[in-house]
Amino acid sequence: MNAILRSTILVLGALAGASAAAAGPAQSAVVGEYTLTVAGQTGRLLGFDSMITVVDPKTGAMTGTSQGVLGDEELTFRFETGLPTGFTAWLGQGLATKATEVGVGAQKRVAGPSLSGTVMAFSQAGTNTQLVTFQQAMLAAVDFPAFDARSKSPAILVAKAKSPISLRRTMGDGKTPRPAVRPVRWLLSGYRLSLTGLDLARASRIAAFTWNAGTAPRLVVALPAADGAALGKAAQARAQHEGKLELVDIRGQPLYEIILHGVTVASIAKSTAPGDPPNSYEATLVPATAVFSASPGAAQ
Repeated sequence: MNAILRSTILVLGALAGASAAAAGPAQSAVVGEYTLTVAGQTGRLLGFDSMITVVDPKTGAMTGTSQGVLGDEELTFRFETGLPTGFTAWLGQGLATKATEVGVGAQKRVAGPSLSGTVMAFSQAGTNTQLVTFQQAMLAAVDFPAFDARSKSPAILVAKAKSPISLRRTMGDGKTPRPAVRPVRWLLSGYRLSLTGLDLARASRIAAFTWNAGTAPRLVVALPAADGAALGKAAQARAQHEGKLELVDIRGQPLYEIILHGVTVASIAKSTAPGDPPNSYEATLVPATAVFSASPGAAQ
């Protein structure tokens, strides 16, 4: 038996903007919208998944078999906009301060930012099929996609969390209607990057990155040849800059913001990435600290 026990019902279907071929055949009858309710406010998820590991009670390591004790629930939230403010506040708090587990057994609890809420899954027919209640979820990381100024594909963020408390799963009543389908509001081209003393307005792409809780994200940015000299000087000087990465919707309105403090240009070199214009440069930006926040538009 595999050491990872996945939910038998909440299996992700095709995400917004993904083709049926890319998503593959459905693995469950539950394929459709998900809603997330936090502190009485309900928003929309593009996907949700959960799994639980089997660990050695002495070492805490995965056993690779069915023998052992159940470890933490591991949760994955996929989203764009239309989120409860409690969820986006938790993202900011969790990225700034890594939560930890304290206590053992039934006394286990979370110290630091945590999230409790309910996910409702809907079938393709539009009726709710299952409710999943989670408690004290600790943010582990947020995956950001590869941003590209030329892309028309939808942008999706993925938050990964874990909880020491088992999920509670109950069947839906089959009556609650699925939320109305919403148009895509955010594309991979929806970003603005700025640093004091440097012109990054022509950044053509930002490589995908993972922001682990309690750290700051490292950004790899592609820029035209005309901007290479200034970035090269900044890399040599090891000067620190203040900056901001704004993630904006199709109208240019802000959704999410990452404030970057103490940014250094760690390296710069000619880009060898396929698709980059000739003589483009690729720069690695390393902030000392970073702060994530959501604009009011993220809740709409």
